[in-house]
Amino acid sequence: MVKSYKAIRNRVENRRGGMFLKPDKLYWVVMPPFLIGALILYFALPDGKKIYAFSAVIVFWVVYYGVRYYLLNQLRKRKSMSRD
Repeated sequence: MVKSYKAIRNRVENRRGGMFLKPDKLYWVVMPPFLIGALILYFALPDGKKIYAFSAVIVFWVVYYGVRYYLLNQLRKRKSMSRD
């Protein structure tokens, strides 16, 4: 039985400790390095290549959802192991 993300998050918020980051907190942890990197690329690249700086946005979302998926899977594994 797969529970919704909201149900899992509510259970984790009630528990202290662990390595789970709430999605809004995870966003603010991951976003600054990518924003800085995108700005550096934008100003460092020549005029014809500045569009490549926006690829950092795509990489940001891939990393964000990858980490989020990993953390939710770890939570589900830990939860299933505690039931056994």
